[in-house]
Amino acid sequence: MSPRRALAALVGAAVLLAACAASVSPQPTAEERTPAATASAAASASATAAESATQVPGPGWPQAGLPYDGAEILDAMRSSRRPGGVPDALETDPVAQAVAERLWTIDGTAWDTIAASGSCTSATACRLELSGSRSGWLGEDVWVLDIDPSVPTISVADTTLGSVPPGVATDLEGLAASLVDLEGLGLTSVRWTPPPDDERFELSYRDAGEEGGCTVELALDAVAGTILDEQRSGC
Repeated sequence: MSPRRALAALVGAAVLLAACAASVSPQPTAEERTPAATASAAASASATAAESATQVPGPGWPQAGLPYDGAEILDAMRSSRRPGGVPDALETDPVAQAVAERLWTIDGTAWDTIAASGSCTSATACRLELSGSRSGWLGEDVWVLDIDPSVPTISVADTTLGSVPPGVATDLEGLAASLVDLEGLGLTSVRWTPPPDDERFELSYRDAGEEGGCTVELALDAVAGTILDEQRSGC
């Protein structure tokens, strides 16, 4: 064999050996095969699973939204059947549109029923109350808004947001029971919080068998699956 052919053969063999070495999957090192490393990996997987299990919201969990437009709010104010109704100063397109941009519901859809009332103490100081509920749901939502109709500007004076789907209440009750001792207590109300704190829910419990007995107020982070606050009275 000529020197040139011999050199070519050696180069070809070297390339073939390199390709074979590259195709072999690396084997675990001795450290990776130790019981400690295996236990650490298992513990990490278990922690991830536990964290996932505490997160209540999943497919179908309601997402808060703004369901109304100005025309719908204006119609609700003008058709009010409450004593005194709503002042003319609030029954304008700009005010109605500004209200619509502040009126959240837990799932971003409109209430089945809506009621409005209001009053003004001056040309620049009015208050509007809007409440709504859903058939088959727990409770009702109440928004109390302070409004300067001349601008208009709006600030939220107070809210009591208790219109919650039964399934959400059941999930929250189960989460609360897994975190706090609620034996002998019955759930009396669930309240939600609008964005940016819409992961926060407040649950009220009362002694199911005794009037004036133990009461518990809980604030839950439904996403993290944690208790934010707990108040007990008469327990």
